[in-house]
Amino acid sequence: MKTTLEIPDDIFRQVKSQSALEGIKLKDFVVQALMYRLSNAKPTSTSLRTVDFPLIKAKPGALAVSNELIDQAMNEQLEAEAAEYAKFM
Repeated sequence: MKTTLEIPDDIFRQVKSQSALEGIKLKDFVVQALMYRLSNAKPTSTSLRTVDFPLIKAKPGALAVSNELIDQAMNEQLEAEAAEYAKFM
């Protein structure tokens, strides 16, 4: 669903900077922030329940996964598959 929000300039700059540092789209950052807030909200009725998503923590010194790293790995895999396929042509 698309919507329009009015966000104070200073908060918007912080959100934009943080999403860039994490290598995620602004939209995804906002969705994650909303999900976090909703998961920490106290239910107002018994019909509501919270769901805890699993959190995977990386070992110290582990390589940070970014969209660029995923794209690079996918491209390398596609090239390897294309080279293997070309052997049969």
